[in-house]
Amino acid sequence: MLVIEPLKTENNDDTFATEYDLDWDFQGVSTTFKVHCCFKGSTVPDEIVVKHFEYKPNGMGGANGPTFLQFLPGTLKYKAAYSKDDKEVSSNTYYEPHPCWLAFLKKTADGSFVPVAGQIDTGLSFKELHDAF
Repeated sequence: MLVIEPLKTENNDDTFATEYDLDWDFQGVSTTFKVHCCFKGSTVPDEIVVKHFEYKPNGMGGANGPTFLQFLPGTLKYKAAYSKDDKEVSSNTYYEPHPCWLAFLKKTADGSFVPVAGQIDTGLSFKELHDAF
């Protein structure tokens, strides 16, 4: 179990192998993460690479499709709007300088990491953290 921060994401040539007949458009990606801390497991380096999948641009899954995640490196900007009686009362913008994730991963033979929940439901292996660091 790790707390990690995305640094960069690059496409890779991994293919999505499954027993199911899925004709959605997936792209293999390798995301490099900075490791903030390791709660359980062996010693890990300061940076790790996680291999996972995303939908290709303009690609869509079905209603009961995979739960992929897209990791966005860099500062994130959130806008919160407050409304009453369907009219916006006020809004605020928040910045998250360190978009961190709690991750449940396993190491592969090539030294990269993959989600413990598997590649179909990647989202089950990650929990977004706010104000972690």
